Amino acid sequence: MAALRLVCLFVVLVIGLVHSLDIPKIKDVPLLVKTLKNLNRGPPHQVMTKRANVQEKWITQKLDNFDASNTQTYKMRYLLNDEFSN
Repeated sequence: MAALRLVCLFVVLVIGLVHSLDIPKIKDVPLLVKTLKNLNRGPPHQVMTKRANVQEKWITQKLDNFDASNTQTYKMRYLLNDEFSN
C-alpha cells in the first residue's frame, strides 16, 4: 500500500514538473491544419478606391478563320485601360 502511495506521489510530482516547464504543448496546431480551416472562407473583400478610366472599342473580326470562302464578320468589343501604359 505504501508503494502505491509513493507511485501516485511520484506521478503527481512529474505531472506538476512537466506543467511548470515551458515545453511546447500538444495544443500547438500545425500550419497545414490552420490553413485548411480557412479553405472555405471565400475571396478577401477588396476595397475599391477609384474607378479605372476605361475606353470601350470595337474591331471587326472574321467569323471563321479556317474557311477562306466564308467572309462573314462580327464586331468584337474590347476595353482599353491605359492607366499603366507609357
